[in-house]
Amino acid sequence: MTETDARTGPREPRRASVRSRTAGRTGTIEVATSAAHGGESEGRGAMARDEAKLSEFAERTAAVLTSAGFPRMASRVLMALTVSETGLTAAELAERLSASAAAISGAVRYLQSFGMVHRVAQPGSRRDVYELPDNPWFAAGVSEDRIYGALYNLAEGMPEAAGGSDTVVGARIEEMSDFLQFFRRRLPELLEEWLQSRR
Repeated sequence: MTETDARTGPREPRRASVRSRTAGRTGTIEVATSAAHGGESEGRGAMARDEAKLSEFAERTAAVLTSAGFPRMASRVLMALTVSETGLTAAELAERLSASAAAISGAVRYLQSFGMVHRVAQPGSRRDVYELPDNPWFAAGVSEDRIYGALYNLAEGMPEAAGGSDTVVGARIEEMSDFLQFFRRRLPELLEEWLQSRR
């Protein structure tokens, strides 16, 4: 909320930032928010932000994504945007993640390929802002369906090339193909069910 000084009148909202470090891990995700945003949230009856917890959450979640095979910088950019109330420029991301411009550029390109990040032009500025779509995890799920489809097409007919499904390799590829076919059939249903649950 805006503070008032008896002599000078209303003060400008102060930009508050909290940096949280997780033991044994290099780098930090710095969460920044303006007091103005906090004031708007409080006006709607929302709870006050706990910047330390948000920063810790972002760092730990990025580490889990990385351990699962997601590129490390893409994980950190995704989570930095997740806990930010507004979009961030490449320069802001680089500053908060203590990363190079090249690393940020590669990370946002990777996230854009899954539809998990949008680049938004700012009127009157040459700096674009990166934002998350309304439902980035849904967008990732839709993108994954294309990947599973490509893998299924590649596996189709391959058991025969391995000597038939009675062979070890043939049975392995057939199971892969069957699973991908099953997952592709169910994924649209799951995504639709998710959309319905959000309405």
